[in-house]
Amino acid sequence: MKHIKTLGGPLYAEVEKYLLKIAEGLKYLHSKSIVHGDLKGNHVLIDQDRHACLADFGLTGWADATQATSTSNHAEVSDVYAFACVSVESYTGKYPFYDIPRDPTVILKVMQGERLGRPACSIDRIMSNELWGLVNAC
Repeated sequence: MKHIKTLGGPLYAEVEKYLLKIAEGLKYLHSKSIVHGDLKGNHVLIDQDRHACLADFGLTGWADATQATSTSNHAEVSDVYAFACVSVESYTGKYPFYDIPRDPTVILKVMQGERLGRPACSIDRIMSNELWGLVNAC
């Protein structure tokens, strides 16, 4: 969501509102058995009226309703994890684990329980306890 920096001003105060809209968008997609598959900050657009919009559905897939529920849920998990990453990116302006050059290394670190510290977007604005708990759960 680099557009947050572009628009500036009070937009940082609205970060959690945008994240809620992103989560609602994912919930809607998943209710239709659609998995975004490539959610990241650059794929969230903020329009002139300051609405968050999911974009770039190039990797979007249909969760096959005829497959086992665990398979469909597994595909949705990637969106849930990506939502947590977008949340962190929204506060820091950087991808989680941005300093690690290879995705497999990040996956291994996450599987071993390594987590990022609580992000802040400014000295006086940190992620709320509720959102931080959600990000850790995701």
